[in-house]
Amino acid sequence: PQKPGVIDIVKIHVDEKHVDHVNLDEPVILAYGLKARADETDKRRHLQPIDGSHRIAKAIKLGHATVKCIILTEDETDKIL
Repeated sequence: PQKPGVIDIVKIHVDEKHVDHVNLDEPVILAYGLKARADETDKRRHLQPIDGSHRIAKAIKLGHATVKCIILTEDETDKIL
């Protein structure tokens, strides 16, 4: 897992028209990515947004350094994937 409070986001696809209408009081939901295949050497699972991409985009647009978020545990993630 990554350092607490640090999220690396490479690319998010959002509808720019929708960004201004989202509520930053609602949390972003983060989950752990899929488990690595058995033949891969890197077994780490990285956090990724599963809900709230538009809120992340709005926060970046407004210059916010943080957003509210809920981080699912690896077990919770496995149950929904």
